[in-house]
Amino acid sequence: PLLKVHDVRKSLSEACSNFYKEKPFHIVAVTGTNGKTSVADFFFQLFKLHKIRAASVGTLGIKSNLFKKTTSLTSPDPLLLHKSLSEFKKKRINTVILEASSHGLDQKRLDHINFKAAAFTNLSRDHMDYHKNMNCYLNSKLYLFKNLLKKNSKIITDEDNKEFKVINKIASKRKIKKITIGTKEGSVKIIKNKYKNE
Repeated sequence: PLLKVHDVRKSLSEACSNFYKEKPFHIVAVTGTNGKTSVADFFFQLFKLHKIRAASVGTLGIKSNLFKKTTSLTSPDPLLLHKSLSEFKKKRINTVILEASSHGLDQKRLDHINFKAAAFTNLSRDHMDYHKNMNCYLNSKLYLFKNLLKKNSKIITDEDNKEFKVINKIASKRKIKKITIGTKEGSVKIIKNKYKNE
């Protein structure tokens, strides 16, 4: 049989999602130029320390309290991703964090996942071999907030980022709640910080 579709990548994610129906309830994505791997690993470690079954998917591989697999991509292909999410569910792992790379978002690898929240770390010049310009690069990141988050989900970000204005507009328009940090405003206000070396 030959199936004609409008968007092959998006349709592949949809097919994988429909085939691997059972997935963890709490799935969180983190995007940004820097800090994705750290955020994902801290998230995983916090749950592990509290003896809650959790998993992370990203640069450090696919890992949980029970197993670890290495991967070649930060955001795996839809088949491996949905299969892994299904395996997590079978092992009673209900909390997962995924690194959402600009390539993965642009190529619709993270489509058809019911994200409960998504975090934005920062944006700086990167992947200009793939993206035409910084605007295209930013828009690939914003796809997560514009298209993949549902109404009752949450956005976690830093109000001091210059990209906060556009993220805030998306949140208001789509009625998505925000959890923010910042030196002037935020759900968590930074009173003081200190850098050591870098």
